[in-house]
Amino acid sequence: MRGYDGVLVEERLRELAGRLRGPARLKTDLLTEARHALLDAAEAYRADGLPAAEAERRAVAEFGSSAQLAPGYQAELAAGALRGLAVRALAVAVALMVGGDLTWRGAHWRGGPHPRATSCCPPR
Repeated sequence: MRGYDGVLVEERLRELAGRLRGPARLKTDLLTEARHALLDAAEAYRADGLPAAEAERRAVAEFGSSAQLAPGYQAELAAGALRGLAVRALAVAVALMVGGDLTWRGAHWRGGPHPRATSCCPPR
């Protein structure tokens, strides 16, 4: 940002980052978006004629405390983690289906008689 160093912005983002748990890449993306939003708000206040330090203070105050923000950001991180888990589970399921199909294709009874079915009860 021009004219000031964004100390309050970075401090608020560090507090928020300390409260969040989840996939590192998604967490970094969310914090980058938050940083840009804070810096844009500070820039707008500065364009309205406020001194740089006051503009930054107002932007951070308007953004909310890390305690207020953490639940929403954490929910987004949880959704991202679940999406990743779902994709991995789908990939494993597909691999198991393909592997199972390949296993049956190479079975020794393929093209010949099937093995006898076993029953749970002895014949009468």
